[in-house]
Amino acid sequence: MKLLQSYFNNNITPDDINYSGGYLSAIVNWLSMAYSCLLLKRNNPDKQLFFYGNETIVRLFESMFQLPYDEYKVVECTGEYADWFYCWPKIVTYQKQSEPFIHIDTDVFMWKPIPKRLLQASLVAQHRERDSNFYMEVYKQIGNDCIQLPQYLEGCNDGKYINSYNAGLLGGNDIDFFKSYVDEILKFLDINKGKFLQSDRKFLYNVVFEQWLFYGLARKKNKNVSTFYKDVITDFDMEKAKVPQQLLSLEDLDYLHVMEYKDNIRCNRFIAYQMQAEFPQEYERILSVCRKKWN
Repeated sequence: MKLLQSYFNNNITPDDINYSGGYLSAIVNWLSMAYSCLLLKRNNPDKQLFFYGNETIVRLFESMFQLPYDEYKVVECTGEYADWFYCWPKIVTYQKQSEPFIHIDTDVFMWKPIPKRLLQASLVAQHRERDSNFYMEVYKQIGNDCIQLPQYLEGCNDGKYINSYNAGLLGGNDIDFFKSYVDEILKFLDINKGKFLQSDRKFLYNVVFEQWLFYGLARKKNKNVSTFYKDVITDFDMEKAKVPQQLLSLEDLDYLHVMEYKDNIRCNRFIAYQMQAEFPQEYERILSVCRKKWN
């Protein structure tokens, strides 16, 4: 089972790495990605860890930050879908896989080895979720934009909730499923390309083609999906995964997905402190690179 991470950003140049990515500073953004990588490498020493990114990012991570991925893959993710959808690079990464994998987002921190039940699973996701607020807003936008959905996605909407899987972790041993999943994504995007062009809220469709399609296709094919969080999360009420509360808890952390908390000051301080405490050499190297680029 391969472990994968990916990051693509065509706004980054060799001379300009000042990009915060939603965090309070660019330095924390880079420290966060480094911390995610270093924890995975430390806690899963028997697993190969691969990184996929565009050439500038690969050069930054491999040669300057010197992050210890076992292998770097340069993939140029261009075209209209790359311009429209922030999830598209992940789809391109999935498309490149020919053997079992788990993709871990670069804002996911795991302090323990990836559980064996996930490594052995047919399909893997972070958690199953159902939402009656944001996802219903997306569903209404689908109607407004006259987007054509695959028939099997009707099962995602039970009348009150939209059902989905969170892709903080996504992968599995069933590579044939992932090939059909990517094919379905391409078909969905190509059929609706003209309507996306006219939509001023096309960013909403990221969750549709990555997370809803995964749920719907797994359901259609009667596939079991193993999740890190075993409970179904309703209306994003993640009692065990509310980032600010997690950081204030005296309990040992085993998993944290930053998600929408990138601008939370506690979260930013936590990342900087943990990197300095656990990986001081890498911490100083990243700060040194950033200082040289900005002076």
